[in-house]
Amino acid sequence: VDCCGPVQQEAVSPRDNGLTLLHQEEARKDEKSLVDQGQPSTLYRRRWLMLVALFLLNFSNGTMWLSYSSVPQYTAHFYRITLDEVNWFSEIFFVVAVVMGLITIVILDVVGLRASMYIGAGSNLIGSAIRWLSTADGIICSHDYQRS
Repeated sequence: VDCCGPVQQEAVSPRDNGLTLLHQEEARKDEKSLVDQGQPSTLYRRRWLMLVALFLLNFSNGTMWLSYSSVPQYTAHFYRITLDEVNWFSEIFFVVAVVMGLITIVILDVVGLRASMYIGAGSNLIGSAIRWLSTADGIICSHDYQRS
């Protein structure tokens, strides 16, 4: 017994999902993998290396992102800022991630994955260097600052 009455199905045109009928047929053909056709897939060692490199880049980026927020009192004392400003170090990551995510899509399309990873690694290196330089005596901290 159907409590809501008969369900009417809407007619779906081939263009409803943004694909033409030709693209839908091509997508169906692409769904069959090489394994389905009886050919074994090939696993390249270089792909594993790229995966490891991507993992390490993401790990270093996450480490840099969360390094200040794990010890907020020490960070606030060292840089002589408030705890709210330390929290903004972590929060600004989300704002920058949205903007840089859009830029990264374009960079991936223009220069490819390998060059994009080099750009990302270089950006992480520059960011790490700036953070490291900010801890040097005389740049942020005055000479009257006593580490204790």
